Amino acid sequence: MGFNPIFAPHSVGHVFCHDPAADESFSIFRFPAVGFIQRAYVTNTATVVAGAGTSLALRLTKYSSAATPVVQGTLGAWASSAAWGVDIPKAMTMTAFGSTALFAVGEWIRLDYDETATGTWTELGFQVDYVLGDDGLHTAVPTAGTGPA
Repeated sequence: MGFNPIFAPHSVGHVFCHDPAADESFSIFRFPAVGFIQRAYVTNTATVVAGAGTSLALRLTKYSSAATPVVQGTLGAWASSAAWGVDIPKAMTMTAFGSTALFAVGEWIRLDYDETATGTWTELGFQVDYVLGDDGLHTAVPTAGTGPA
């Protein structure tokens, strides 16, 4: 099959200009039509130092229109035993759903930030690549809020 521009990937990015110094959930994008996530990336502007007593986890989550979270994949998890260097991109590790995360109309992509101890970054960049529509290569799209089987 040749290139189909209807199913070309789109990207949305966001820069968070400060560490919230607490757990936080950031709304990134609401699907206006059926679609799926291809991949996501995150970078930061401050080194997370190994052994500093700070634990950081970022998760890409799927929320229904009622804000019921359904976790789709983990961007990365960093503990006090692992360092994360300045501007080193971290790619999303997809869940058992494979290389896609299917979304129904009206569902949200959110970035969940979970930290222990003090703040760990001064600026965080986030990008998610997605496709609107169903290319026929994926399982049935879930009803809003139910998530994949």
